Amino acid sequence: MKITGIEIGEKAIRMAVLQQTWSASVVETCVSEVVPAGETFQQTIWTLSSQFPLSKDVIISIPRQCVFMKLIEMPCLKDVDLKKALEYEAEEHIPYPIHDVVYDFCVIKQEEKEEKAKKTRVLLVSAQKAVVKSYIEMIKGVDRHDISVSVSSLALLSLCLSQEEEKDWMLCYGEERGGRGKECQEIFVVRDGFLSLIQTVHGQEVEREIARIIENHPVKKIILAGNVSKQLSVQAEKFVIGKPDSIKIAAHISDTSPVPIALALNRLCRAPLRINLNPEREIQAKRALNKQLKTTGILLLLLVCCMNLLFLLCIKRMESRLQLMMLEINRIQPKVVNLVDNKASIEQLTKNMEKLKAVILDTPCYLDALNELAVIVSTQTRLEGVNIQGRKCRLTGDTSSVTTFLTAIEKSSAFEQVELVGGITREMGMERFEIQMLVKG
Repeated sequence: MKITGIEIGEKAIRMAVLQQTWSASVVETCVSEVVPAGETFQQTIWTLSSQFPLSKDVIISIPRQCVFMKLIEMPCLKDVDLKKALEYEAEEHIPYPIHDVVYDFCVIKQEEKEEKAKKTRVLLVSAQKAVVKSYIEMIKGVDRHDISVSVSSLALLSLCLSQEEEKDWMLCYGEERGGRGKECQEIFVVRDGFLSLIQTVHGQEVEREIARIIENHPVKKIILAGNVSKQLSVQAEKFVIGKPDSIKIAAHISDTSPVPIALALNRLCRAPLRINLNPEREIQAKRALNKQLKTTGILLLLLVCCMNLLFLLCIKRMESRLQLMMLEINRIQPKVVNLVDNKASIEQLTKNMEKLKAVILDTPCYLDALNELAVIVSTQTRLEGVNIQGRKCRLTGDTSSVTTFLTAIEKSSAFEQVELVGGITREMGMERFEIQMLVKG
């Protein structure tokens, strides 16, 4: 991603092109061009854009004296609610009719003064629409897609906030004011890593103002940038662009201008302070939002159509499966009817099985007794009845010799207490008998 930063000064135009890589931001182009006599700023920008390849995203700066900046305190609100609240709050702070200005803001810090009263420190920045439009018109001839408008001092301050390790420090930035050559010095005080004071000083009173601010707001470092008065006797450090591991400058660049680089970095990276005073910003945002809404609507419509089609396919498959199920039901229905008809037979068979099981459990020697009788009973003996209940066994029938048959039963190891019930009767040469005994357990 490439970003072009352009600083439009009193007599010169400074421009820098930055390329964002995976490891660092590389300064590919950095030029400074004095506007020749009889030539407009717009013509000079066209000349520079034809000599050096610019990016499609451009951020320009407008002079500090054309901008109103103020730190205000707001209730702790969500971003959407804070933006709506600032629409009413901005009119009280901005010294111009609200319909003639464009403004932007960024949240500096949320601080807690009391246990339940939370406050949000907000930086409010505004400029007149006519001024901003005049600077945008200077680069209208260059084919750019997105134009952002910021302030030089804020870009430098944002860069310092991102790279300064000290928590309490001061930034002094100076620029010439108009054709009268008067200087406009801007002083930013940072406490605990957050912007806490903005002070503008005109003329030669900057050193006295710095001393007064330091007395009220002690800082550990003073950073000088821009056209700061050289007569300052305070101990200060010169502004240095970036850290070696975060910003790299191409080898062919001999002189660097900090402001355009800071402008581009402010847009390229996630800077602490991001201000855009382009009056067309909201229109562009609304257009982009409408485009996104249209795209989202089309995607949702396609999604609904796909879901309806999928629903119809599912219904068709369900109908086919229902038809197959009906055919299968018709096929097995006769078998189910037969099973229902045989229910009574199955119940009766179950009862008989239970009775047989009870008999077997009650007469555990039943089979042994029958096997023994099969051995004892000779061919001359005919059994008419065998009744076994528990251990009791009763035999009826006829034989050639009851005494012999009775003796054989008594000798058996399967029976005991054998006795003849009633007498012996003779019929057709055979002796009828009724014998009772106990089956040995």
